[in-house]
Amino acid sequence: GIQTEFYAHELASIVVWIGFLQWKHEHLIKEDREPVLEKLNNIEHGDAILRYDAEGKPFEPEWQPAEFIIGNPPFLGDKKMRSELNVEPHPVYVDDLRNLYDGRVPGGADLVTYWFEKARHQIESGDAKRAGLLATNSISMVRNRPVLERIKSSGNIFMAWSDRPWLLEGAAVR
Repeated sequence: GIQTEFYAHELASIVVWIGFLQWKHEHLIKEDREPVLEKLNNIEHGDAILRYDAEGKPFEPEWQPAEFIIGNPPFLGDKKMRSELNVEPHPVYVDDLRNLYDGRVPGGADLVTYWFEKARHQIESGDAKRAGLLATNSISMVRNRPVLERIKSSGNIFMAWSDRPWLLEGAAVR
């Protein structure tokens, strides 16, 4: 996994450990060891789609090979990307991102499409078998559609819902 927020990164590690401990309990695997939880090195603390080297030059981070890619990438439309992402220490983050993915993700695409492209590439290169990613209905809009077309040209989309109710009480999301 890859997580930018420090506390979310730490929480993700704990959730993985709890899931593992539950699995062991359900399969009657008894193991007494200390500590019960250990530091996981397979969840990175960093940006999944753009990083900067020591000289401040942008680069596309490599994703580790994984059988399945599952994620809930951030939903941020093209119009809000500059105001939300162009902050210190990288005030030209959006331009760097668009230049880095030029030819693969359209310039006016939503932020979520970069995860779809990265996952597509992992599958095409054999570093993953399948991906399951969440997106809003804007993923099918004209400015984002080329990313879906690239997925279809190199693989397939086997399950998608165009409209699905959000099950959180009070949320006005579909």
